[in-house]
Amino acid sequence: MPAPSPETSPGLKLPRINFRIVANYFLYAHEIVTRRWRRALGATAIFGVIMTGIHLAAIQIVLSVVHMRDQQNVLLSVLTLPFTAYFLGGLVQFMLRLVREPEVPTAWRWLFLTDPRRYLHMLLFLVYYYFLYVVLVKVTVDFNEYQGLIQIRLVAGLFLFLWLMARLIFAPLYVIDQGLGVRAALKSSYLLTTGRTRRTLLLSLAFLATLWLGVFAAGIGAIYTLAIVLCGVILLFDNYSDAPAAADRLHLIEFSTSPDRGPVRKKSGARRKKKRSAAKKKSAAKAPKKES
Repeated sequence: MPAPSPETSPGLKLPRINFRIVANYFLYAHEIVTRRWRRALGATAIFGVIMTGIHLAAIQIVLSVVHMRDQQNVLLSVLTLPFTAYFLGGLVQFMLRLVREPEVPTAWRWLFLTDPRRYLHMLLFLVYYYFLYVVLVKVTVDFNEYQGLIQIRLVAGLFLFLWLMARLIFAPLYVIDQGLGVRAALKSSYLLTTGRTRRTLLLSLAFLATLWLGVFAAGIGAIYTLAIVLCGVILLFDNYSDAPAAADRLHLIEFSTSPDRGPVRKKSGARRKKKRSAAKKKSAAKAPKKES
């Protein structure tokens, strides 16, 4: 049964920005990761080890060839982007199956992106993403003076970059999941987030902050936070696109005003009832008995 939308359910009003909904996305992403922790954390660990090795090898090559910092950054991106597109596309493909088919064991072969068309489109998307970053953020940061218009341009460029990334966050999922081209994926992601920009931006910033927290935690926490972020983005994508396979779970996430709060809230509610009944029995046992 598909999840009802605000248009089809007049009695159920969904707020535009609800911090409880943001928390619910993290709760359900955490539930998926903990339930399938060997597959989820194993996939992100393999991705992290491979990409770390590739970057270390690329850094050694760049330092031996180029000595100017700007040229080193460009050459490092040129060397690593093809590998990033391949392994990130495979990781997204793996996590899509992990989230949508929780009862079916996800084969490790899904970590490898075998479709050359999807790989090419994923690579083009990462090139487009890097181009936006250079134009909107890096060019302004490289200025030696941060006065007047430079500060305004830096803030405006950073805000525009984050806004565009929030609007285009689902483009890789369209490429990997539906096999769309880069242009069609960017357009589909932009249209899918229309009318949901503030919520998507808020969730994107929350996902980004979670990922950086994992990176700062000695890098080991990134294995867990990357799995949480990918599961959260996929849940958000399935919600916006009304995916039938995840309708019941997404209904619990989005329509948090429903009496059914989901397994996490059910569990805490049952625990509270149990504690309450135990406290009543204890107080009844301590109470003095009336003399007959």
